[in-house]
Amino acid sequence: MSITPSQQSKSKLRFKSQRLHSEKLSHDPVPDIEHHRRKATVDYSKPVLPKTIVIHTNQVQQAFEHVYIRIDYSLYAATSIARSQHRTVDARKAENALHELFEKFSSSLSTTVAELQSLVEAQVPEENRKLIYDHTRSFTVPARSSYSLRFLNLTQMLDTLVAWTDTLGINGVMTPENCDRSIKSWIRLYRAFCKNINQIRNESLQSLHQETP
Repeated sequence: MSITPSQQSKSKLRFKSQRLHSEKLSHDPVPDIEHHRRKATVDYSKPVLPKTIVIHTNQVQQAFEHVYIRIDYSLYAATSIARSQHRTVDARKAENALHELFEKFSSSLSTTVAELQSLVEAQVPEENRKLIYDHTRSFTVPARSSYSLRFLNLTQMLDTLVAWTDTLGINGVMTPENCDRSIKSWIRLYRAFCKNINQIRNESLQSLHQETP
């Protein structure tokens, strides 16, 4: 069977069309992955849990606003960052120190809150126990570690302590002087607690610098 010129022409066109299509595909851009240089810690992707904390008392609001962001990062740096840098020994040392520090502050704080609550229940009429605050503030903050979550819980516990103290003061169970002294004392303890957290982070960083030639 012979192929006519007309059939040959159609075959050439069909082949040419297929080849043009193939050439077009071969020139399509191929997806690639760009390598990003990570020069500093801030260049690395880190997990963050957004948490909202409500604080009623002015003293705790101010203290929290002043310390939290640095505290959250110090807790993360002393533990998770140390582990990511293969400084497991430093991380374990920091975690042990933080555990002891948190347990001590938490125990003292919870004991005092329980004592104040018992005093309120014993000496303040039920209708006079519910205070309201005209500038309650809500903070949505990053939590980069389980220690940050514990710190937020302790901050709210401190807020409760100050509120119970205010309740006792307004109802005349505590004198204004004793209320003021007690609240200022606990705010100082809270700031000292934060200072110790930052110190643990600094000691971990000093260890890193000593290892670096």
